[in-house]
Amino acid sequence: MQRPPPSNLAWLWRRIRVRATRHVGPTLGVVLGHHGNLGDSALASALVQALPGCRLEPYLYLPKERWLGRLGLSGRRLFDGVVVGGGTLLNDMALRPVRMARQQGLPVWIMGTGAGRGSYQLLEEPDMSEWRTLLPQCETVAVRGPISVTRLEAAGYAGATVLGDTALVFTPDALPAAGDPRVVALNVIAPNPVPNEQDWQTRHLAGLVQTVRRLGATGCRFRPFAMLPGDQAATAELMAAAGVPETPVYLAAHHRELKPYLGGCGLAISMRLHGAVLATAWGISLLQLGYMDKADDFALSLGMERQLVPVKEASERAIWGALEHIRLQGEAGRRHAWAGAFAARRRIEAFGAGITACFPRSAAA
Repeated sequence: MQRPPPSNLAWLWRRIRVRATRHVGPTLGVVLGHHGNLGDSALASALVQALPGCRLEPYLYLPKERWLGRLGLSGRRLFDGVVVGGGTLLNDMALRPVRMARQQGLPVWIMGTGAGRGSYQLLEEPDMSEWRTLLPQCETVAVRGPISVTRLEAAGYAGATVLGDTALVFTPDALPAAGDPRVVALNVIAPNPVPNEQDWQTRHLAGLVQTVRRLGATGCRFRPFAMLPGDQAATAELMAAAGVPETPVYLAAHHRELKPYLGGCGLAISMRLHGAVLATAWGISLLQLGYMDKADDFALSLGMERQLVPVKEASERAIWGALEHIRLQGEAGRRHAWAGAFAARRRIEAFGAGITACFPRSAAA
């Protein structure tokens, strides 16, 4: 699935080409988060892998999709169904696309996304009341983790189940060989993930700075990485504050490029959710620094809550305590995390197979 073209004219020509091209198998619209970070692009690739044989096309945020519908380039004249499979979209972001898809008579599946506040830039929890009437119109509602289930239950919808984060479909068939525990992947988020606190890095990452300095003193080497360009400066700043020799912060264009860079790492410390998800899928022991409850949602879905330290509680003592837990768990803990991720992969694959089974092979021919 290619990156969306920027203009209405580009979308018009793309949809004309899609409609004119024969395809054996269903054409599904997919609702994703905004492009521009590695997490969203990994989720787009995950849907391609989880829905083999399907032609996937972005189902747009309004008003573009409504405009294309008036031209006969949306709805049942183009799509067989819609899948909501981005990051945390059961909020205001996916509300109008899902409502429009149902108005067009399209079946909708909720596949591994989260519910609630999707961005630290949104200071208030979204109004979830309209989802109470919209979700029962969906074919299946399977979300990232138990916190999303609870949030939907609080909104009045009790039919959601836990699928797992869709990017866990990248979990391999066997547990990868353990990396060197002295090689540590590191990711820090930017800009400020703590609303109304301008000195968040000084106040909330001082413990991480001390931990990185302490790890460096024991002989650890670091592989800093960024999930989007803004993270590079923040991660470099933290490493400089910890006195780590200058190391370029790696920014991958695709998750497949990130995997070999993190190869050989025995530990990943990540603030970005999908840095944590991908590290877990690839068999790297994880310490997650959670800045929103979507981190808790993921950790709880795999029974890894003791490897999660909220950013606001990330003292050196708290971080070191989590690292000690990881050390004591050893290979058994790493295998437990991989087994949970692999079970999620199987659920995701079965979910995707269930979607494709709803359509005859000639549905989009």
